[in-house]
Order: sequence, then structure tokens, then C-alpha cells
Amino acid sequence: MSLTQLTPRAQAKRDAILAAAQELFIQHGFGSTSMDAIAVAANVSKQTLYRYYQHKEALFIATMQHMVFEHTTMTMFAELRETPMESLPQLEHALLTWAQVVLENTLRPDYVALVRVLIAEIPRFPSLGPLFFSVLPQEGGSVIKALLESALAHGVISSVDLDAAIQLFVGSLLMYIIGALVRPDSSLQPPAPERLATHVRLFLHGVACHIQQETC
Repeated sequence: MSLTQLTPRAQAKRDAILAAAQELFIQHGFGSTSMDAIAVAANVSKQTLYRYYQHKEALFIATMQHMVFEHTTMTMFAELRETPMESLPQLEHALLTWAQVVLENTLRPDYVALVRVLIAEIPRFPSLGPLFFSVLPQEGGSVIKALLESALAHGVISSVDLDAAIQLFVGSLLMYIIGALVRPDSSLQPPAPERLATHVRLFLHGVACHIQQETC
């Protein structure tokens, strides 16, 4: 059942399920949290729970997905996708917006806690790893790819391997998330705006170098 198909009542049930799952997964881990317990905490029947999420793995990833790509974020990303990237400043602004939103969401203490659960539980539940990578990085990366494809079509950037470019851009931001995983929750801080802007400009310096010779 997709988000656009949900009635207000169904949306409320879905939100209750995700909120209950988030709390229980953080408190007890993936393996020690049962679908029965989530249904009770969300005040829904097991039948309702399984109608939304066929298995616990899907619910765990959906919980993480909701925290990063909730409705307002997806609306913003949809607007970015629909805006033609006709200039380098426009692309820079779009990439900076994407990076700010994603880092703000992924550096939340509750999201970092779920990432720690994911890492701890993958050895016992190996299906979680591929499922995670098929959903969250793909969803976030698809926005960057759309921006770069538009910029390429408008002659703003060089003809490059887009997948490699996305890995380069996201990889520089991933270090902030890795740092958060080994620090106390109280010390989680997004990078300063000027530091994040530097990441974006350094990335664009590479992919747009032959177009903007005066900046190289």
C-alpha cells in the first residue's frame, strides 16, 4: 500500500505502527522485537500489521526509510527532480539542499540508534543488509542522479560516470554518519553550513571543470 493510496485513517495506523516499531527496535533490537509486540504497542491487530508490512525485515527498513524520507522531505525532493538544472549555481543549490536535508535526518539520534541496531543484527539476519541498500541509498541516490542527468543534458557538467560521481559525492558525506556511530548521542551535530557548501563546491569542481574553466 503506497503513501498516496492511504486514507487519513489508514495513514494514522501506519504512523502508529512505525512509531511503535521505532521505539521497540531501538529498545530491544531487531531479533528481540516481535511483530506481536509491535501490533500491541501500535494498538492494531496482527492482521492489520501484516497488511501493511509482510514481514519484520520490511517493517524495520520502512521505519528507517520513514525517518529519512518522510512526506515533507519527499515533497522537497520531488520539486528538486522537476526543476531543470540549467546553471552551475542552480545545481550547487540543489545538491546543497539535498545534503542538508539528508544529513539532518540521518544524524538524528533515533536514526543513528537504528543504524547501530542494523549493523549489530546483520550477522544474524543477513537479509537486512541487501534490503537496506536496495531501499535507502537507492532512494536518496536517485535524486542526485536526476539532478546530474538534468545538468548533463543542459551542458552544465562534464560527461561523467554518474554512478561513480554519486558515490564520490555521497561518500564525502558518509564520514559524518560514520563519525556519529562512534560518538555519544549527545554529541551528534550536522556539519556547519559553510563546511557542507565546501563539499558541494569541491565535488562540482571535478564534474564541471571543463565547462567552467575559469574556476578550475
